Amino acid sequence: MSVITVPEVKNYLRLDDYMDDDALLDLMIQNAEIYINSIVTIDETNIPMVAQAKLLLLILITDMYEHRQLLADNANEKVRYIVNSTLLQLQYSYGGDI
Repeated sequence: MSVITVPEVKNYLRLDDYMDDDALLDLMIQNAEIYINSIVTIDETNIPMVAQAKLLLLILITDMYEHRQLLADNANEKVRYIVNSTLLQLQYSYGGDI
């Protein structure tokens, strides 16, 4: 089960009435969740963890969506820092191996 939905992502990105990217957003959600779950398993019964993971997913998906035409090494350094910090926090708070 997904922690976040396409409508939630569209609302966050302010794409409410734009339907053309739904498949792309769904793919981005899946990949962002795979990325996080490769480091720490999201326990959907742990409300604080889900809230933190949901915000991280929105950050990852926003970065993927806004930079979908750029090369990976052009990613925003501030976003990378936020992502790495949140992943480490999730890992150390809830377990997981790097």
